[in-house]
Amino acid sequence: MDYNQPKATYEEKAVLNSLSEELVKQDIEETIQRLDNWKEKNVVSKGWLPKLVIINASGGGLRSALWTTSSLLHADSITQGDLMDHTFMMTGSSGGMIGTSYVRELIHHRENKSQTFTIEEKEREIASDLLNPIMLTISTNDLFIRHQKFYDGDTKFTKDRAYAFERQLDKNTKGILNKRLGAYTELEKSGEIPMIVMAPTIVNDGRRLVISASPVSYLCDNNNMAVSNGDSYQEDIEFSRFFADQMADSLQYLTAIRMNATFPYILPVVSLPTEPEIGVMDAGLRDNFGLKTTYQFLYTFKEWINKNTSGVVILQVRDVMKKYVGDEQSGSLVSKFTAPLGSVYGNLTKIQNYNQDQMLKYLADGFDTPIEIVTFQLQSDPEQIASLSWHLTEEEKRDIQGRSRDAELSSQFMYLKKLLNSHP
Repeated sequence: MDYNQPKATYEEKAVLNSLSEELVKQDIEETIQRLDNWKEKNVVSKGWLPKLVIINASGGGLRSALWTTSSLLHADSITQGDLMDHTFMMTGSSGGMIGTSYVRELIHHRENKSQTFTIEEKEREIASDLLNPIMLTISTNDLFIRHQKFYDGDTKFTKDRAYAFERQLDKNTKGILNKRLGAYTELEKSGEIPMIVMAPTIVNDGRRLVISASPVSYLCDNNNMAVSNGDSYQEDIEFSRFFADQMADSLQYLTAIRMNATFPYILPVVSLPTEPEIGVMDAGLRDNFGLKTTYQFLYTFKEWINKNTSGVVILQVRDVMKKYVGDEQSGSLVSKFTAPLGSVYGNLTKIQNYNQDQMLKYLADGFDTPIEIVTFQLQSDPEQIASLSWHLTEEEKRDIQGRSRDAELSSQFMYLKKLLNSHP
């Protein structure tokens, strides 16, 4: 982004003016065209109305990044590529979105015959340590005078632990995610790759900052969902439109991922070029699974979905068991440091589960086609669960990789395959 341009005004009037009925209608029409492209590709390959898949990946640090990568790559293999062909949107928070972004790129490169890989190879890469560079930067730079700088275009930034995180993630994934946000716009529009939506939390007022390479103002439109006279409070802001003058599309995609995964204490709050200044943190503070985004998308395109699909599959990738009650703790120094965060994070997730299950019940009543839930849940002993961190021990890595091959998950793989190949 260009921080040298005049700053965006962050006031209630400016937020409201960033959205209009005309703009929402325009983005809906463009997304319907993309949905038509998605439908045509799947009807040609199947011969019948397809299932529309939306992937929701939970936050949870590196364990979630590894679990998401491992489970989705195995599912793609078992369904012989049907999973990604049927997927229209991917959303979620933190490590889950690192995993989905990584898988999207890997499969796109493979389909273009520019890269071949094994699942085990990519599991090793995504599970590589991210914490040590952060802790080193804290101890040698962030606690003292930060004098090291770097340039992105003509803008000079200070090197800190956020920079260290992005550079290490880039190294671990061999540069595959080192792109600008705008590099994905045409690929999503043509239907070559699924749309990804991230929604980190604005700490100043609790709003969500909706980040996507595609225009999605309808995801910020509460009046579209409310039974009211049009006076609903606008709680979400579309990043690309609000920061258009600051070259939002030039945002490094690695930075977008980091904004969506900014854990308290570990990574610094992201400051954006606004007046007054706003800060952004982990999407999991508001919506750990991206289900709020999913529900608004489904509501907006309900009529198209009823007419053009044989149903919806919401694929939830969860790094912890949904029904698990208790604290996440282990004896490591890192886990003790992050234990308060883990407890708060876990309780927020439970509250979101309650609310989102109820929302789905109401939403499903308006659909003529079925809404199916498939869950890739990390089945793990509560006493041995991997720590909520950007570091995994070798034992934790082996445990998570092994879970993607157990009987419980295999049954979900086969259920998903059956759904994708079922006739309407």
